[in-house]
Formats: sequence, structure tokens, C-alpha cells
Amino acid sequence: PLADGPVIQQSSAIAIENGMTIAKLFEQLRGFRKEVSLPVILMGYMNPVLQYGFEKFCADASAVGIDGLILPDLPEFEFETEYGTIVKKYNLNFIFLVTPETSEERIKKLDSLTTGFLYAVSSSSTTGSDKINASPDAYLKKLKGLSLKNPVLVGFGIKDKASFDAVCQYAVGGIIGSAYIKALENSTDVNASTKSFLSTIVGWMTWRFPIQWLNLQINSRITHLWKSDITMKKLLLLLLLSPVFVLAQNAEKSFII
Repeated sequence: PLADGPVIQQSSAIAIENGMTIAKLFEQLRGFRKEVSLPVILMGYMNPVLQYGFEKFCADASAVGIDGLILPDLPEFEFETEYGTIVKKYNLNFIFLVTPETSEERIKKLDSLTTGFLYAVSSSSTTGSDKINASPDAYLKKLKGLSLKNPVLVGFGIKDKASFDAVCQYAVGGIIGSAYIKALENSTDVNASTKSFLSTIVGWMTWRFPIQWLNLQINSRITHLWKSDITMKKLLLLLLLSPVFVLAQNAEKSFII
């Protein structure tokens, strides 16, 4: 099952065509902690992780310095009964997703299992969709009023300053994926395109991170997910195949790259 829309699906297809694999990802990440102190999280789907070997994946992720995982199609029951102990064994955080249809009881359950932040899907759609929940304010207000253990970040359909600012009324940040991939589609200078894209959303932010390090095989579309932080002040997320930004509303609590 894919939660991704056509833009991220296409970037993933390009990555596979160009020879991208999980093994190659870990090769590229080896030694990155010499330059990067920010937390890094890998995001992807269960099938390639299972093909690689779930425990091997967690062990290798931990060995290179990864801090956590987002695997949207790993169900709560299987996490609790089989995979969660492996994740914890290798000291990795795990982030669950919730949607407007998720019951309050289940939201609280997933929040209790989550470490880091709770990923709030903005609407019942795929990434990059223009479909917006009919009452996003009510949904996000509900999440904010539940006194959850984890901070909430909102993704799906966040593509510009207006949509980013809108979700930041109720959450600590917004997750931007498809719009960023589109910005890189015909780019010949990833650094310049990245800074230009971010400036349209949070132009007042100070650039303090070496973007160059993250240009891991950008022509092969191994990409990057960048996030705000809540508990550790600085949080960087890394996607397996597709780039996503997670930006914090408060510059003093963010580390934008």
C-alpha cells in the first residue's frame, strides 16, 4: 500500500531505476555522524525493509547513527507484538501516523506507542494532493486538545507558506514533500533550489546547516526529509527515496536546512 501520490511515486521509481537500494543507503550514511549532530530518521514502507530483514535493518540503522523510523504501513498490533521490541532493542524511536478518521481512543493509543512526535495526516488522500479535509481546524484543534504525550506535526497537502502557516496554528510544524520534489525536478543546483524553495515558506530563517552533506546521490533521487524538533531542539528526518521537509513554526526551536 502506498500513501504517496504520483510525484513521490515517480521519484521513487527513478531512484530504483538508478540503482538505489537500502544497502546503498547505509553505505552513503556511514560516517555521517562526523559532520551531523542532528537526529536523523528513516522513512519508508515495510516491504523493502522486510526484504532486507527487519532486525538487520534496525541494527544497521542504529550502527550508522540513525535515531528513528517512520513506517506508515506497520500496524499497531504487529508493532506491539513483534516489531516494537526490535526497534527498542536498537534504541530507535518510532513515529506513528493518525488521520481525521482515527478515533480519539486510537489516537491516544498510537501516541502512547510513539516516541518523538505524532505525524498527523491532514486529509484522507495521498501525498501531494490538493484535497483538504473539510474541517481541518476542527481535526487539528481536537488533536491539540487531547493533551498528547508527543508534539504533533502535520503532513499531506502542505505545499506553500499559506498551508504551512495554517497548520502551524495548531501544530508545531508542517511536513512538505511533493512540492519540494517538484522544485528539484529540473534543478541543476540542488543547494540553490533548496534555499529558494525554503525562502518562499520561511524566508526569515537563518541557514545554519551544510546542505551539501545531504546531497547523497541526488541524481538518483536518494532524498532527504528535514524536520523541526520539539524535544531535542533540532530534528532532521531522512526519507529512503523521496525528499520531505518538516519545518517548525518557531525559529528558536527549529533547525532548518
